[in-house]
Amino acid sequence: MKKIVIIMIGLSLMLSVSCKEKPADVKLKGIINFITGDVIIKSSSGEAKAKAGDLVAEGVTVITGPGSVADIYFNENVVRILEKSTVEIRELFQEAGSGKEFTGLFIEEGKVFSKVARKLTSGEKYQVTTKTTVAGVRGTEFLVEDSEDGSRVACIEGTVAVKKADEDDSKLINLEAGNEAVLDENKKFNVRELKGQNRENIRKIRDEIKEMRKDIRDKFEKQRAEIKKQVSD
Repeated sequence: MKKIVIIMIGLSLMLSVSCKEKPADVKLKGIINFITGDVIIKSSSGEAKAKAGDLVAEGVTVITGPGSVADIYFNENVVRILEKSTVEIRELFQEAGSGKEFTGLFIEEGKVFSKVARKLTSGEKYQVTTKTTVAGVRGTEFLVEDSEDGSRVACIEGTVAVKKADEDDSKLINLEAGNEAVLDENKKFNVRELKGQNRENIRKIRDEIKEMRKDIRDKFEKQRAEIKKQVSD
């Protein structure tokens, strides 16, 4: 009888450990640092005109009108969404336990320039995708464009890993700085050197990105403190 009781206690302890809930991933938020022109934030609760200081979270779509741009910081990383673009924030979270960060942007149409200032650690992800292309990095500066003519990825600093959206990681192409990969009509990547004017145009986009405002930096400090408390609890 004692053996049965001991076995039952052991089983109940095992079940209680196995049934313990896995810590939830921490949802992060980006912050709009600068806008010009007409920029709309679209979420499950509706649409609203964007302004500097607004938060953007996973599931939000940012839409820019003609002649409009939006700079969004994700901690130290920043993107500039150029005019006539529609971009969805598909992933934006910190993994529970490991603290690794995951950022995933989907370009429905238009152009996005990314400046990934913090070099990602192994297992982290910063990825920009279109209907046909996937571009992922660890620390670099690059532009992704999706239009009726196809998709283009241009790298001006570091290295970008590029593949078609329907391919696995074994097909990744490492795109070095000063080059671009264009998906042609035959659905094949054409890797070529960035022409002088194109390179200068992309550098101009980068240089026009505004420095993070003090009030935006303060918001990130507050967010980091809240995440630290959430993780410790």
